[in-house]
Amino acid sequence: MPPKAKRIENMTKNMTLAEEQARIVAEAATIPQRETLNIEPPPYVAKGDRVALRYWTQVLDRLSSANVDLLDDLDSEVLGLYCSMLSRRDLTCKMRKKLERQARSKDVDAKTLLGLTEQIQALDSQLRSQERLILQYADRLGLTPASRAGLAKKKAAEAADDPDADLFG
Repeated sequence: MPPKAKRIENMTKNMTLAEEQARIVAEAATIPQRETLNIEPPPYVAKGDRVALRYWTQVLDRLSSANVDLLDDLDSEVLGLYCSMLSRRDLTCKMRKKLERQARSKDVDAKTLLGLTEQIQALDSQLRSQERLILQYADRLGLTPASRAGLAKKKAAEAADDPDADLFG
């Protein structure tokens, strides 16, 4: 498996000046700096799933109130998947609670209780896999503490790498 691509500021190999300039130009073309974030939800979130849309607005509101620049316009699809998975998890939890209420009912015979227990266990398995996917999406979007710490570590290393950074004000 090939190594992951790195941005020029994260590279440690020696390059010629021409290679470095070519890399900077290529990165500027593929990783543009945007003044404002104009991120729109994908159609399956905007029109199809109200709960996912609510999660979408909550995530963006929390990021904007914390002044955290983690997302780009290109991240809308991944954020949409993340919000959609949160919505599915909520639905799975509701179904599980409904089955638990039925299982606690006094007029449930043993055979029905066994069937309800199997359904609850299947939903628990589904819920675990959904939560695992949610954490993976959150990590890729930079929404987990560990991923934010990694970004902060990279920024601190960038600032410490340039001994002449304070000379030019």
